[in-house]
Amino acid sequence: MQTQFQYLTPCELAERWRVTESALGKWRAAGIGPRFIKFGPRNAPVRYPMDDILKFERDNTFEPIRVNYRKPD
Repeated sequence: MQTQFQYLTPCELAERWRVTESALGKWRAAGIGPRFIKFGPRNAPVRYPMDDILKFERDNTFEPIRVNYRKPD
């Protein structure tokens, strides 16, 4: 049985996360964000493997910190 991989374009990922494609480009340049693939030469289109997107989302999901505030006297 062959595994089928799913990839998102920067436009699709930007829509998913409600950020700009420009932000994704800056994150790639800074080494931030999920892993990505370029199929072909240096200026080839960027694609994000869905498995890496899901991992990045899991790894960057945080629980809110619960703090008990006391009313001032």
